[in-house]
Amino acid sequence: MFKHQINGSFDPWVRVGFIVLLIAIPLSFSINIGSSQLNILSEPLIALFAVALIGLIKGKTFFRGNFIRHPLSILGLIYHGWMITMIPFSSNPWVSLKYTLVNAAHYWVFYFGFYFFVKHTGKNILNWMGSYLLSFMIVILFSWYNYSWYGFRMDAAPVMALPFYNDHALYGASIALVLPFALLIPQNYLKKPGSLVLTGILMIALFLSSSRAAWLSFGAGGIFISGLKFLRLKFITLTGLIAILSLLTMLNYTSLIRLIGSNREESRKGSWMEHFKSIGNITTDVSNLERLNRYRCALRMWADRPFTGFGPGTYQYAYLPYQKPDEMTRLSVTTPRAPDGGPHPTGRGGGAHSEYLQALSELGLPGFFCWIGLLVNGLYTGMKRYYQEKNREHQSLLLAILFGLVTYFTHAFFNNFLHSEEIAVLFWPALAALAFLDTEREPGAQIKDP
Repeated sequence: MFKHQINGSFDPWVRVGFIVLLIAIPLSFSINIGSSQLNILSEPLIALFAVALIGLIKGKTFFRGNFIRHPLSILGLIYHGWMITMIPFSSNPWVSLKYTLVNAAHYWVFYFGFYFFVKHTGKNILNWMGSYLLSFMIVILFSWYNYSWYGFRMDAAPVMALPFYNDHALYGASIALVLPFALLIPQNYLKKPGSLVLTGILMIALFLSSSRAAWLSFGAGGIFISGLKFLRLKFITLTGLIAILSLLTMLNYTSLIRLIGSNREESRKGSWMEHFKSIGNITTDVSNLERLNRYRCALRMWADRPFTGFGPGTYQYAYLPYQKPDEMTRLSVTTPRAPDGGPHPTGRGGGAHSEYLQALSELGLPGFFCWIGLLVNGLYTGMKRYYQEKNREHQSLLLAILFGLVTYFTHAFFNNFLHSEEIAVLFWPALAALAFLDTEREPGAQIKDP
């Protein structure tokens, strides 16, 4: 995972190609081609890499290797294999085919591609994130310039990162995922002044993103990492705490709903603190009410097709008739596309606003459990490696990976962005880094510095 020496030839094109791809993704923007959209330059590059990486497979060596047999790799393969299996049962097989191809390409290029990136270049997760940050910082500075024309008004946050990020929540989720690597980066990789400046810019960017889910997820990641670092939180303890919290929530459901019902703060109205407090407003906040509408539709869809779901990528089409008039909001839509035939404006249409419920409604229980399996095994592997690792700098890197993953696992309760390359390029390599470290190093082994 960190610098890894291998026998064999050095493949410079792998390193250069990945750096070009990582720089291109934050700077890409979508163009309309008929009724479809294409992200330039990221999607053509991902397609090219998906084919090119096949040439790096060393036959039996790869398929018999420890990395591909790691539980995280197996779960990822099963998850995408189930997507493929569900295409014939889909309510819209053509949509499911396209959606599955895109997701499989992301998984292949960013999960197994990260493995080849490490193996063939001797680089590591920090080099990966660093290459991504080169252009992501340009996007951040551009978004601030764009935002300044609106006087940094909170209601203008959704458009500040256009045309590169068409959703401020996607922009915020990306910041929250990459920020831990700047916050916890070992000093021998980046000198202290540079690290502080980078961290400061990303923290300000996270705040200005105005994404409540990103704020909440970053806070959850911080609490989780504090538990690991200062309380030596064990995986079994974490599981028990989640179980107890879930039980208490169910037992006090009526009281909690009554308490939440008294919250009248609305998003992007009033102060930044009122904006954050609006997370709990399920009475008048239209954004929250629309999420509840999508959640209920997803559960109704799952009840109709509990095992197969409606097919990968079909939620945005299949949920429409599952809406109830008394649950719909001014953001609700009744057609899969806008009147001009293009996609709906940001905030309308789209997915289930939950990675968990999206998987449940589209892939049924098997797909849902695969997603949960990735979450559980990712946390278990990372926590195990953290406590086994003796080198403090490498512990910091493991904390950064876990911090980033927890931010997305939390954010995934409120949005579903894993199909977007802006998130896939950060999420899958983080899991791959954990699997690589767990298979390539003996417990407690010292890892040489680059």
